[in-house]
Amino acid sequence: MKLNYPPDQVWPILPDTVRFNEMSGLPRYILTETVEPDGSVRRVAQARVVHFDVQWEELPVEWVAGQYFFQRRLFLNGPLAHMDASLSLEPDGEGTLATYHIAIKTRHSVIGPYVAGRLIRGAERTFAKSVQGADEFLSGARPEPYDLGTPALQPGGELRIREIINYLQTGPYDHGLSNRLRDLILLQPDADACRIRPKLLARKWAVDQRHAIEICLAAVRSGLLRLTWDLLCPRCRGAKFSTERLDSLQQAAHCPSCNITYQVDFNRNVELVFHPSAALRDCPTGEYCLSGPQTTPHVLIQQRVEPGESKQISAALAPGDYRVRAYSGGMELDFSHADDCFPSLMLTDDGLTIHPGETPGAFSLVNETAQPQYLVIESRLWMQDALTAHQVTTLHTFRHLFPDEVLRFGEELSIDSVTLLFTDLQGSTALYREIGDGPAYQRVREHFQFLIDIVRAHDGALVKTIGDAVMAAFISPQQAVLAALAMQEKISGFNRQPENVTFNIKIGLLYGRCILVNLNDRLDYFGTTVNLAARLQSESRGGDIVLSEALAGDPIVAPIIEHYSLTRETMPLKGLNSPLPCGVSAAQLNPFYGPVG
Repeated sequence: MKLNYPPDQVWPILPDTVRFNEMSGLPRYILTETVEPDGSVRRVAQARVVHFDVQWEELPVEWVAGQYFFQRRLFLNGPLAHMDASLSLEPDGEGTLATYHIAIKTRHSVIGPYVAGRLIRGAERTFAKSVQGADEFLSGARPEPYDLGTPALQPGGELRIREIINYLQTGPYDHGLSNRLRDLILLQPDADACRIRPKLLARKWAVDQRHAIEICLAAVRSGLLRLTWDLLCPRCRGAKFSTERLDSLQQAAHCPSCNITYQVDFNRNVELVFHPSAALRDCPTGEYCLSGPQTTPHVLIQQRVEPGESKQISAALAPGDYRVRAYSGGMELDFSHADDCFPSLMLTDDGLTIHPGETPGAFSLVNETAQPQYLVIESRLWMQDALTAHQVTTLHTFRHLFPDEVLRFGEELSIDSVTLLFTDLQGSTALYREIGDGPAYQRVREHFQFLIDIVRAHDGALVKTIGDAVMAAFISPQQAVLAALAMQEKISGFNRQPENVTFNIKIGLLYGRCILVNLNDRLDYFGTTVNLAARLQSESRGGDIVLSEALAGDPIVAPIIEHYSLTRETMPLKGLNSPLPCGVSAAQLNPFYGPVG
């Protein structure tokens, strides 16, 4: 069938086997995974199909992104022996020629053809509807490509959802998104509504990430959504352990799909995911399709390669960071691709190796083992839509709405990189003496509030206050520096008002590794980075910003501060045997009068 849009636009829609199978009326299935003696994983699915309880072996799907996919199911009982389904997309002028093929071998001479006929006719109807839906969606004529019917709400669920939305619209986290969230819960299919990822929502809605995250967090507090901390397999992205409490998070999990055991990585493989409250909407268990191309869109190529085979792949993969891995067994290799010739990839009993490419748009997958292998090539940007535990715990809104979400007492988690900001109000003792305790206390509180507002606006989190000082954390060095600049700008404008008492704030910034702990029932950071950041703040003269040389030289930070008066100097910090160990040591925006030049 012909579509009016090129294959790269059609590919994210037609190979969406989850929605295709749901629209076909096929049932959800339950999958059991068993590790075989050779380390491979056997996947057996079970469902009721056309009045029969059937089991089948779910073989890995093969595909090349933008071109085709192929899937085979081997039935273990019932009237069918096996079923093959494939989709190919070929350029046709400015459009795409899409071909869907389904072939079924029957086991029973009478019932088999009846069941096969029903499945084939259903697939033909669904494919025609999918093509029409894709064309209309891409043209803007309809909001979604698949028509999946009305979701199952609990009795009274719609009324309660609307009441909660009305409440959310009165709060500070609405951002004009409450009605969109309402429509998602009320109207969207399970594939979209039962596992909500706010960063993906932000991309689809073309809104600020923080706004999408905040409305989801507020929706949990109001009872519209519930949250889970999912411990993702670093290979297949599947959530192999899930809990609704951070202090119940396991330190390790086993992925039966990949046959590997992996550790918790707070920075990368712990994802915060949102789901409709079970009191409002039913989200059934089971799968429509576990391993199709759009279930794992970061996987660009997945191919079965026979023993001794060198399989030629025609595909132009853009320069970037990739991972190649064997589907089961744990062998994997990360590499970067920088030119037109993608490297050939070889699997031996000793592991995976890469070899320089020779032909643009083509490369080889080579299997030199004695067993058939499924080789996978995936983009290493697969976490871009995941709201990681590290990211969400450096957001002020999360800490404000969920102060009881902490680690188990005594547990420590390593954080690869966090940017810490320390402030201190200079001369606060004199302020109390000059204007009196009551007015001074009010001014100090006002100062805390605008600091918190600035931290939140720059995607950071207030960790704690210490006297007149503030400790804040940011996942992004860029946002931390912008927040520090905004703080001094705010103070500078405040001090220019003749009726105001002069404020001066000392600010220190540093990024690096640290550990996350539960201290006094609060998420807190400890380690050398914390100590150094606090001591940088103590070196501030007030009205300036002191940051490490490494932070000042960061390729994203450097353009932000290049127009400010910058002094570089080495600072021996109290309690350390040597100056701050980062090149020239420290950079100081001092004094802060705004951009110069």
